[in-house]
Order: sequence, then C-alpha cells, then structure tokens
Amino acid sequence: MKDSVVQDHYIHNILTRRRVTDELHIGARVATEYLLAAMDLKPGMKVLDVGSGLGAAARLAASLYNIHVTGIDLVPEFCEEARRNADDGRVEFICGSALDMDFESGMFDAAFMLHVNMNIREKKSLINEIARVIKKNSQFGFYEILAGEHVAAMAYPCPWAANREDSFLIAPVDLDNLLAEAGFATEKKEGRRDFGIAAMERRQADYPEQPFVNLLENVRENRCAPWQYICRKI
Repeated sequence: MKDSVVQDHYIHNILTRRRVTDELHIGARVATEYLLAAMDLKPGMKVLDVGSGLGAAARLAASLYNIHVTGIDLVPEFCEEARRNADDGRVEFICGSALDMDFESGMFDAAFMLHVNMNIREKKSLINEIARVIKKNSQFGFYEILAGEHVAAMAYPCPWAANREDSFLIAPVDLDNLLAEAGFATEKKEGRRDFGIAAMERRQADYPEQPFVNLLENVRENRCAPWQYICRKI
C-alpha cells in the first residue's frame, strides 16, 4: 500500500494465490497457529484481526479458541471473499482502514496481525489505533516482515510491493520504540527467519512467480525477515 492505498498487483497476488492457500503470510497455517498459541486467548473473548485478508486466520482463531473475531481489511475484494467463506457465527469481517477504525475505545480483549505493516507507511498511527481499540492489559500479537541488516539491497517485486517506493519495511529496533510510545510492553519477541526460509523452501513449487522467488532470496540474504511479537497494553 502506498499512503495506505492497496496496489493492484498486491490484490492480484492474494486473489490468485487463494487456489493454493488463503493464508499468504510465510508459513501459512503453521505460523498462524504458532502466533495464536503464544497469546492468552480465552473462550468468549472479543478479538480483532487487523488486516484480515481472506479471513482464514480469523476463522481458525474462532474455531480453536472459541472466541469472537472481527476482521478488518481495506480491500473490498478480500472482505467479500472472507464473508463468503465465513460459516461460523463467531467471525465477522468489516471493510475499513486500520488507521481509523470505527470501533469504540477498549472494545476488544486482544488483537492480532499477520504480514500487514510492510504495506503501511503510517506505522505510528497503525499501532496507536490498535492500542486505542483494545482494553488495558490486553495483548497484541503479531507476525510481521521487518527490515533486516541488508534491507537496502531488497529485490523487487515482492508479494506486497512492486517496487521500493511502495514498500514500508521497518527495523525491529524502530518498531520497538513505536510500541513503547503507544503504551505496549513487549512480553515475547522472536526472530523467525530460519522458520521462514524452511517454510518457503518447502512450498517453492507452489509459488513460482517472481515476487515469491524474490521474497525467499530477500529473507535468505537477511534483507528482511519474519518476526513474532507478543505485546501487552499497559
């Protein structure tokens, strides 16, 4: 997304890959389960899925933990697809911007996010808005692609950006500062680069397109890498 407007190639990549999986983030369902298991999710919670895409993570979370999940995504095509696949009354999908959510403050018991931040320039606004809509002492867990040591050498296109100008990668140390400023304490922080490489290598035959080839190369060369954080609003 450039200035939070989704690029056409990004929508195309997601919708065409749904033939293989509706969880496009690195590691797909395995990574989703790993993130959710690290959070303190309890039956009956109201949880927000930020950038819910085609809805697979929200459906999985609702099924595994008996929680109500509200997904929000900026792309109408994604929301329509997510609603078509929603066969569980514990999930709902809203089309809107994560930078200005039409939710009451403190509405949710927790929030999670998977591979969203690299699309958004206004990261401070994103994190502050998530902090606003979850309750005090609630968790925010995310699994995101962050900048690596050699980010300046990133190869494009990637699944989220056709070129460097449309990619908004942030280094972990800078993200740490934004989280702290928004009132989050980081409870767990884990680099998942090795997991990411292994997951992509196993699925190379399913993802022959250049954006995915470049992504594997970028992670191998430490230009970017997936990270998992579990934070708590204090």
